Amino acid sequence: MINPPIPLSPHLHLINQLKSELNNPDGSSNFKIMRKLAQSTFPVFLIFHEPSRQYLTMKVYPYFQGKPHPRFLNESRFSNLVHKNVNPIFWSEEDAKIISKGALKTSYIVMEYAPYETFFEAFVVNQIPFDRKLARTYFHQLIEGLEYIHSQKMAHLDLKLENLLVSDNFKLKIVDFDVSYKEGDTKIITTGTKNYRAPELIMKDLNNPQAIDVYSAGILLFIFYAGGSMPFMEEDEESMKKNNLKKLFYAEEDKFWKFQAKILKKSDDFFENDFRDLFRHMMNEDPSQRAKISEIKNSKWYNKPIYSEEEVIEIMERYY
Repeated sequence: MINPPIPLSPHLHLINQLKSELNNPDGSSNFKIMRKLAQSTFPVFLIFHEPSRQYLTMKVYPYFQGKPHPRFLNESRFSNLVHKNVNPIFWSEEDAKIISKGALKTSYIVMEYAPYETFFEAFVVNQIPFDRKLARTYFHQLIEGLEYIHSQKMAHLDLKLENLLVSDNFKLKIVDFDVSYKEGDTKIITTGTKNYRAPELIMKDLNNPQAIDVYSAGILLFIFYAGGSMPFMEEDEESMKKNNLKKLFYAEEDKFWKFQAKILKKSDDFFENDFRDLFRHMMNEDPSQRAKISEIKNSKWYNKPIYSEEEVIEIMERYY
C-alpha cells in the first residue's frame, strides 16, 4: 500500500532560521552555512564543519503537522549504509530547536559533500560525451552500489540522474533515501519518478522492491550509453503523443533501436547487440522475469573493458 502524497511545509526564510540556530552569536556553533546547493523537494545546503575542517551537505526537512516530516524519519533509517558507491549519512537531528519568533521547526541529515554535484549536471550542464567504455564504467559503479543496498534488504525506489552524485575522484554515489524501502515496510511514500519508474510501482505492486530498482537502473544504463538521451517517456508526455517509444520498444523492438539511432544521428548499429540484450532483460515488464543483479554482472556487455580510476579522473577533469 502506498501512502497519499504528503504536502510539504513552506521553506520561507529557512536559510535565515538555520543560520540563527547553527551560527550562534557567541561563535559556539560547529557549523557554518555556505550556500544553498539544490532546488529540490527539500532544501540542501553546503556547510562547513569547524571541528573536522571539512565541507558537508545538510538536507533540511521542515516539520509536517507539528512533527518531524515522514520523509526525514524514513531517510534517517538508512544511516547505516557504508559502501564506496553510496553517499554516507553521517548523522541526523530530529529536532533542530530553532529559537526564532515564528520560525519553522526542522529536522536535518548531514551527509558527505559531492563537489561535482549530480549526473544530471554531468549530462545537461557539462555535456560530457560518454563513450561506451565510460558508460560501462559508471554503470559498474551504479550496480555495485545497488547490489550492496539490496544485500541490506533495502531498495532505493527512486533511482534517477538527480540521485546519483559525482563525488571525490569522480566516483558515482547513490543518494536520497527519503522514499526508500526497508524490509518489513508495509507502506511507502512514493510512486517513483516519471520516465524512470517501473510499471508495477505505478500500479502500487511492491512484491519485489529490488526489481523496481533494476528497471530504473536499466533506464540509467540507456542514458549513460546514449549520452544523456532518455529511452522513452510516459504516455502523458506531450512529446510522446505522436510517437510512443515505450510501446514501440515492446511491440517492434527493431524499429525502436533504428528510431533511437536516428534521434542520436548515429548509424543503425550504434546500439550493440550485447547492450540491447542487457537493456531488454532489465526492462522486462514482468518483475519476476526481469534481470537480477547477478545476471546483469554476468552479462556480455557488462564484462567488456572499463576505465581505471586514474583514467576516469583524467577524462572527467576535462569538463570540470
